[in-house]
Amino acid sequence: MKKRFLAILLTAVFALSSLAVLCLSPSVKGEIPAASLPYALKTNIGALNIRAAADPSSTFLGQVDKDVLLYPVQQVGKWYKFKLSGGAYGYVYGSYVDNATGAGSVSVSAANLRTGPGTEYSSLGTWPGTPQSL
Repeated sequence: MKKRFLAILLTAVFALSSLAVLCLSPSVKGEIPAASLPYALKTNIGALNIRAAADPSSTFLGQVDKDVLLYPVQQVGKWYKFKLSGGAYGYVYGSYVDNATGAGSVSVSAANLRTGPGTEYSSLGTWPGTPQSL
């Protein structure tokens, strides 16, 4: 009986240690931007090149106009990585974007909150009547 219990115990320990070695333990999926990254970047030149890697000689993916907001997921040296609409990732050089993250305020008696950036989006309700910082 003791031999059988010992065999089961050793098998369980081996199985669990194998899972740990194979990195099959649960983890967070997807990319979460680091807290040190700006929430949004605003392009400061027209026709800013988007590259496939953080390298000026990497594959050209397209261009973005001036004053467009980009939402970085990673910083690689002086480059910012962001997700493109098709699901791929692109990189822009940091000298051509400015940090667009900043505090704002609401100074109206009531502001409509919507599900998107425009009046065509459905309403979520109204911001409280007291002016508050964002």
